[in-house]
Amino acid sequence: MPNRKKDMLTIRQLIRLKSEGCSHKSIKTQLGISRTTVIEYVRLLEASGFSWQQLHQMDDASLGVILGEGNMDKERYRRLLNFFPYMEKELKRRGVTRQLLWKEYKAQETAPYGYSQFCYHYQQWCRSVHATAPMQHKSGDKLFIDFSGGKLSVIDPDTGEVIQVEVFVAVLGASGMTYAQAVHSQKQQDVIGCVEHCLSFFGGVPSAIVPDNMKAIVSNASRYEPQITQLFRQMALHYQTVFLPARPGKLKDYVHNLVM
Repeated sequence: MPNRKKDMLTIRQLIRLKSEGCSHKSIKTQLGISRTTVIEYVRLLEASGFSWQQLHQMDDASLGVILGEGNMDKERYRRLLNFFPYMEKELKRRGVTRQLLWKEYKAQETAPYGYSQFCYHYQQWCRSVHATAPMQHKSGDKLFIDFSGGKLSVIDPDTGEVIQVEVFVAVLGASGMTYAQAVHSQKQQDVIGCVEHCLSFFGGVPSAIVPDNMKAIVSNASRYEPQITQLFRQMALHYQTVFLPARPGKLKDYVHNLVM
């Protein structure tokens, strides 16, 4: 923490100025605080993992917890921690979200944490329980592709028929830039179209494309020598790239890069 704590109004002004892209020097001048203090508060707030817009919407209590200034009720906090193992298990189920689980927690707690604090503490709990090293990617190195777990629906404007569609998602490892497209199926012709469209959208070709072991691309999944279908080997040759499937059963190879 900075040596001298600032009032919450000053902190909120700092957050607002950062969200507007102001430099540390500009914030120092406008708020009348030292540049060192600005840097320390920015470091603490950025370490929370929330965007500046999310921080701007938080209440004073939530910001206080992030800055280490909140008075924590130990028993209340213990009950929250006891809820997280159940929450982690439930989040693996399709359709279950943090918002739904927060409402469930809130219904059984006499003094519940607000949603922002709830998510913040869960994030910290996950980091402490599942400590992993973050993956670092070079720009233009890898593009991660897969289909989302659940389907979406579209309505034919002429017939009114409800049609289910697959959702293709591609994410650049370094920047996190994302492309999504709805298609009729996960068949080869649809997957090829999706890859072509996303490369056009990104305006370039990565050194490697990393798919999950989808059948359209991988004919034989293997930990050591996965077999790529002939059509996609030809596509890789055409675009001067390679397809490197994630290891079977190693979800962390993939989840760490497609972050939801």
